[in-house]
Amino acid sequence: MVETAKRREIAVTKEDRAFLMKLFGVTNQTIYNALDLDKEPTYVRSRIRKAALERGGVVMVTLPEMETIHTADGRMIQRFGNGAVLTFYRADGHGELWHKGKLISSHRHVGVMDIFALQDLARNLK
Repeated sequence: MVETAKRREIAVTKEDRAFLMKLFGVTNQTIYNALDLDKEPTYVRSRIRKAALERGGVVMVTLPEMETIHTADGRMIQRFGNGAVLTFYRADGHGELWHKGKLISSHRHVGVMDIFALQDLARNLK
């Protein structure tokens, strides 16, 4: 599976962060690391995460920005900040990767996992 550049964390208020620091007797950096769900769970991180969620913390996922448009004629078009454009056609299942007006690649029978891989490829074009 291709990983997208994403970040998972538990979002808490400033007051809850201070409460967690006092409750566990740890520094702000320890709380920051515990709330970053991409970091390996340890005993202390797991306890802090559980307490944060019980106090109303919310799991947030941050992904790189891209514009996605679904058209009436069955296309999904994704535009990236670097000039890359992915177009997927529902009718026949193929997809195309364009960069600055030039066709980079064309793919037949594109599946969901293929879309993730093509998004990574598009995002990294220069």
